[in-house]
Amino acid sequence: AHAIGHSIQNGTAGAQNLQTIAAATTAKSVEMIARIGTS
Repeated sequence: AHAIGHSIQNGTAGAQNLQTIAAATTAKSVEMIARIGTS
């Protein structure tokens, strides 16, 4: 699915994937920091 989407809409899909990955990474970092802070 990733490769197919990449070849169909390289620019748009790539930008959306980067945004999604960045958002997920940020959320995970915030969650980990919060977990460290409470423990």
